[in-house]
Amino acid sequence: MNWKGLIFSIILYAQVETSLSVDISNHTLLTTEEVLLSRSNTHQNNLRVRDLQASGGGERKFILNVQNLSYRQPFSRFFILVHNSQATPLYTFGEPSSKGLARMAEYGQPGGLENYYKNIRSSGVKLATRYNGITYGGKTSQIEVTVSNEYPLVSIVAMCENTNDCFVALNAVRVVNGAVFESPGLDAGSEVNNESCDSVPGPVCAGKGRRLNRSGFGEGYVHVHRGILGIGDVQQELTWLNPMMKVVVSSS
Repeated sequence: MNWKGLIFSIILYAQVETSLSVDISNHTLLTTEEVLLSRSNTHQNNLRVRDLQASGGGERKFILNVQNLSYRQPFSRFFILVHNSQATPLYTFGEPSSKGLARMAEYGQPGGLENYYKNIRSSGVKLATRYNGITYGGKTSQIEVTVSNEYPLVSIVAMCENTNDCFVALNAVRVVNGAVFESPGLDAGSEVNNESCDSVPGPVCAGKGRRLNRSGFGEGYVHVHRGILGIGDVQQELTWLNPMMKVVVSSS
């Protein structure tokens, strides 16, 4: 037997095993350190996010450039809501409008919506206010809003004044720079569309309908408006083709 060769093989095998053990051990230790470091960074990032959320962080200001695309259908004062998904939506298609929305759609008065949403501020509402300007056909109004991580949604609504109960709205949208939204003319379903100046508050009726005269209960649910049919005092030429409103979002 070649004892010298056997002894040499044993020594060589032991050196290789030792080398492998050291390399593997070092590799395992390095990986563990990387994992621990990664976990630490992730934990710190999570803490920062929680701190931002707790302090109402991440606030972003935007301008809503609201354009009236219709002909001689001025938009009333806008009701503006900044909120999150816990807040009650302005409307749901196929369901009756709220009292506040009905009043807004029939008379252009945002007070009912303001009172309702301000009273539930703790339930997902950051801001409930109004924009007092009138937006005439072909014109653009600018509305500034501030959203945040906690309150990322915006809703707006205005009456189309030369109608019984038509309105335009954005319903819980997420605004980002460059976003474009469109709204058709919507019907609150709360008043009969008789197109009579007794219940149409717009300039076509010289404000006669602002006396809070309701022409009768309407269809009973929110839907897309059928336009002016020319059956009453309002001329059919004041009808429109949808979309009726366009909103372009830009950074403030």
